[in-house]
Amino acid sequence: MTPMRTGHVALHADVFCLDNSKTHKAGVARTYHGYDGYAPIGAYLGEEGWCVGLELRPGDQHSQKDFPFFLDRVLPRARQLAGDRKLLVTLDGAHDAAANREQLSKEQVDYLIKWNPRGA
Repeated sequence: MTPMRTGHVALHADVFCLDNSKTHKAGVARTYHGYDGYAPIGAYLGEEGWCVGLELRPGDQHSQKDFPFFLDRVLPRARQLAGDRKLLVTLDGAHDAAANREQLSKEQVDYLIKWNPRGA
């Protein structure tokens, strides 16, 4: 597990879209990319990007929905693999929520979350 120059092991979590247009599979819905599909969420650890969590989700599910529960499952795995090195969790603006900042602070991990001004 290759750490960053700061000594942190990076843990990045993000939602991405899978195109399943013209199918009738359960959970296929309009994604934020404008096509029918799924919106899975993944978490990747270290400079190598080891997958420590991947969940299939309906295409119309917002990134933040059930995200705290995803963190509950992923953080222990990441900690175990990182050993005694500090985690740096990085998230995009879809996860700019007070609940995430509070949860990550309680978990005693460092984090970077892209600011989402939401009209500010």
